Amino acid sequence: MPDAWKLLSSLGDSRWLLPMIAILLSSLPRSAFKWRALMAIALTAALTLASKLAYMGWEVGIASIDFTGFSGHAAMSSAIYPVAGTLLAGTSRPARISVFSAGQCWPC
Repeated sequence: MPDAWKLLSSLGDSRWLLPMIAILLSSLPRSAFKWRALMAIALTAALTLASKLAYMGWEVGIASIDFTGFSGHAAMSSAIYPVAGTLLAGTSRPARISVFSAGQCWPC
């Protein structure tokens, strides 16, 4: 079973996610959605980094639940998979909503 966990964890690895979103977003013409997606990803990365630095630098965390900062794998997955799915879903609004929702559930 460790191989399955390793595979699942690799789906949230930034070595995979960042090139994936860069290719998807660079293939689109300028649009408001493209810039909102980039801002959401940048904000997610900044909040994750800030939570990790707060713990490493000042030990800000919640000891009772062993919280040491936001999971980078889960945070980036939840920011990128819905965007990638929406971009690939085409123009059908129901399809975009369905794929976006599935992308939100993927890292859970």
